Amino acid sequence: MPKGTSTVAKWKSTLLDALTQSRVNLAQKDGITTFGIGLGYDWTSPFSPRGNRIFLGLPSPPSLPPGPAGETTDQYNLRKEAHFKAHIVPIYKQFYEDLQTGFKLNAGWNTSYFEVIGGDKVDRDQNGVIDNYHRNRGYDATLGGTFTFAGAFALNMNWHKGDAYSSAKENEKKVPYTGWSGSIAFRIAVLNSKYETTEDYLKSLFIPSLILGASYEHQKVTGNESFAKDGITRSRVITPFLDFKINPKTQFRIGVPIKKYSGVSNETTFGPFVQYSLQLANKE
Repeated sequence: MPKGTSTVAKWKSTLLDALTQSRVNLAQKDGITTFGIGLGYDWTSPFSPRGNRIFLGLPSPPSLPPGPAGETTDQYNLRKEAHFKAHIVPIYKQFYEDLQTGFKLNAGWNTSYFEVIGGDKVDRDQNGVIDNYHRNRGYDATLGGTFTFAGAFALNMNWHKGDAYSSAKENEKKVPYTGWSGSIAFRIAVLNSKYETTEDYLKSLFIPSLILGASYEHQKVTGNESFAKDGITRSRVITPFLDFKINPKTQFRIGVPIKKYSGVSNETTFGPFVQYSLQLANKE
């Protein structure tokens, strides 16, 4: 194949992989409706060009040797299972450990709207200020990346920029802001030493484990400070956390966020929280 054709095919594969990892976001919280799109590229994906190269470089497992004369079906199944664990599982494990050392890049854009998108403009408190004057609340753009090492260590960095009205009232001005965040996490314990042969790992690479980490978030208002929501012009949040990954359907995080706000009043707060991720298995 000509070199130029190979390069084009590689770029097409990369673009297709990025498109398959795109996401569309639609959410509503506290009367705010958010629309968005996210794009990403994952060098650790088994379907990426890098994943294909790693797969083609794997050694071929030996064939199952013939059994003794008169072998029963049960004996054959036991011998086949032992062969799978001894020769195929180690290759499978090495493939995904090699694959999971790499980078993930992501970019996103969101725009949000106040509770009332359309309709007549009204002054409910009769103070001469239209209460639902602004429809679009603002936007937020993000760019980030994650480095992972064999699924046991992860380092994440994100940058974001946007602007937003504090409320829909006529006399409000958009407040521009910039911020960044980062996190680091380590796998400190594996809850099942034989996870390589479990159905969860073979299907989705899930490793039951404990993850210890910490995150840091920083955001600063860069204009119209007097219109900042709740008078906060700068926020910083440090959160040590511990993730419990029991199985793919049951996971939760315990964290202690330490928050420091600057602006109209300086304030530092902290407190524990628990985030649950629980799904009910489908009945087969």
